[in-house]
Amino acid sequence: VIADVNHLVSQAAGRVFKSELADGKKVKKGEELAKLNTEELTLAIEQLESEYDAAKKKLAIGSATEIERDIAKDNLENVKRLQALNERSEQDVKAAQRSFEIVRMKLENEKLSNAQSISNYENALATKKNLLSKMTFVAQFDGVVSLVLALPGALLPAKTPIATLISTNRTVEARISEENFSGIKVGQKATVHFLSQPNNYDGYVTQILPTADAGTQRYVVYLDVKIDPEKLVPGITGEVSIIVGERDGATLIPRRALFGDRVYVVVNGRV
Repeated sequence: VIADVNHLVSQAAGRVFKSELADGKKVKKGEELAKLNTEELTLAIEQLESEYDAAKKKLAIGSATEIERDIAKDNLENVKRLQALNERSEQDVKAAQRSFEIVRMKLENEKLSNAQSISNYENALATKKNLLSKMTFVAQFDGVVSLVLALPGALLPAKTPIATLISTNRTVEARISEENFSGIKVGQKATVHFLSQPNNYDGYVTQILPTADAGTQRYVVYLDVKIDPEKLVPGITGEVSIIVGERDGATLIPRRALFGDRVYVVVNGRV
């Protein structure tokens, strides 16, 4: 019998703020089980959000460099007009053109810098909010707490386990030798006897893995067994019989009466 095991691991460093964990406690999927102290991280997020809002407002107001660019553009057009009237030289036009290009490049670089700053704020906020979500431990499935490793007040480094959960869902796994594997199909009836249980239990094949275990060369078959889940303790072993064929109303004969594809019978004392 196997069961899903989930090790609740702290993805962030912190102190355990509260915990509902207790050995043997039954939990439901999505239930909040424990939480690290998030006060410092929450303050950091609030500070970042404030700076982010200020940066966006500053960007919305606009830049003084845009005004410098417009002035430089107007000056360039005016110099070109005067040159057409022979009142300005070609050198004056080139100087005005250079001045305009300098301001234009300054404005483009400023826009790139502002976009990068906004992107940096967004990435930093996303990272910290993701970290914040990992500071709350939630049950991934219905199960039972099998081991509690940290209590409220404990200081946990990152990647530290806080508890172990075992799923209430159980899978009965049968390992079948190669010579007995042929003919097994999903839906076939089975009878299971667990060594720790006095009774036999009915079941059926639910899944067949397509390849054999590399170490044992045995094929794995999953079974649905009609038994109280509380009795399916992970790790218990037993034996399984799978019915690969049934013949209703068939005549039974001794194996020694069969020669090839012919059946020999005794009639009036003669074979």
